[in-house]
Amino acid sequence: MASGSWGERAAPRHWPCLETVVVAAICLLDLVTTVVLLHRGEAVEGNPLMAYFVQFGLPAFCAAKLLFVVPPLLVAEWFRRYNEPLVRGTLRFVAVAYVVLYVVGFLALNQHLLAGLSPHR
Repeated sequence: MASGSWGERAAPRHWPCLETVVVAAICLLDLVTTVVLLHRGEAVEGNPLMAYFVQFGLPAFCAAKLLFVVPPLLVAEWFRRYNEPLVRGTLRFVAVAYVVLYVVGFLALNQHLLAGLSPHR
């Protein structure tokens, strides 16, 4: 049967799972807020590995952040074809852990940003 003939099924599209999208969105939000706060001089990068890249400028920081996020998500999506429950469960754990670590780190390192919000000045 010739390629593209009637009756020949197209390969199914492989869309990222919700968990991958959530982790990517969390990472993107982290990246954007970090870049804005670093640019304004109002915060510091709490992750020692990523703090290393800040010294080379914000473009280098952004590139490093994306290189640490995108390839693992691509691998997770590839492996999802073989063990979807494992990948989805792992990505759920990653999403929760990322948010918890982000909030704890942000509060610990950037208390000065919250000082103006306190009703007890």
